Amino acid sequence: MTGGAGRTHDTGCEIRDVGSRSWDPVPGTRHLLSCILGVISFVLLQSGGGAGLGPVGRTPPGGSACQPCLQAAWGEARPPTSSNPAQTSPSAGPQASRLRNFLYLETAHFILYCHPDLRPATLASVQHALETAYREVVRYVGLAFDKPIVVILYTEAAYEAERRHRQVPAWGGAMYDGRVHLSVPNARPFMLVLQRRLRHELCHAVLDRYTQGQAPPWLQEGIAYGCEYMDDPAFLEDAFQALRSRRSVPPADVLRRSNYVALGERVIRDVYAAAYQWVQALIEQYGRDLFDRWLDRMAQGHSWEAAFRDVYGDDFSTLYEAWRAGDHGP
Repeated sequence: MTGGAGRTHDTGCEIRDVGSRSWDPVPGTRHLLSCILGVISFVLLQSGGGAGLGPVGRTPPGGSACQPCLQAAWGEARPPTSSNPAQTSPSAGPQASRLRNFLYLETAHFILYCHPDLRPATLASVQHALETAYREVVRYVGLAFDKPIVVILYTEAAYEAERRHRQVPAWGGAMYDGRVHLSVPNARPFMLVLQRRLRHELCHAVLDRYTQGQAPPWLQEGIAYGCEYMDDPAFLEDAFQALRSRRSVPPADVLRRSNYVALGERVIRDVYAAAYQWVQALIEQYGRDLFDRWLDRMAQGHSWEAAFRDVYGDDFSTLYEAWRAGDHGP
């Protein structure tokens, strides 16, 4: 997203029309399969939908922790520009040849590159999950997507190979680099885990686009973590209470880091839990309007730190450490 386009507030959500596009699905069998999957996904979508949540909403119940995602800096998502997407990857670069045989599909809000070994029933389930997650993220964050998001779906073995190629840790449950990279088991996916993982990654996509890449990692992960577990607010609260009991709420210099991978899985989970609570504190203490103004300043091209200082009247570290030193910190 650019500027204020697609902006919504607590009163509702605006789903922007992505309109007609200048490329078409691959003709022949791929196009036929795309149509079949679209019909199956449409039927599935009629049977359920996302929860009606506000940007800082809460809903019930249950589940356990999913693996954190990895934000891997690797290029910019670009849609295919020819009528044969099999010969045009999401972006020019080393991954192009590895996607050459992937099935190309379009839905209302996504461009999908699907590993050829994934079954049609699996893809239909994922399409349903994606569209449900899309609605949930738009309502939770209060921002709409202005163009389709590229999602690359792998078998578990193919995802592992991609992960090793990128040299990212094994504990990462998904990757985001301007595209969403996701492992999907060919057995019927565990929908709760899949839905949470998709919400998390789509939050990265909408925040990255809206703020033109200015949103800091702690904001990205704080919002994504809250949206991921929007069906289990007790989990979010318990995770933070565990931090407090260990006197391990991360300091500002940890949250300010540009990349969390080197911290290790446990510390990253601590960062996610703290960042979520800190985002909630900003909204509850200073109001949603001020928070939206900060997002808008980043969308106008201002750095997150300069925009934060302009909007909140103090720098991030000062306000965060004051919050951390209160009832919430060590």
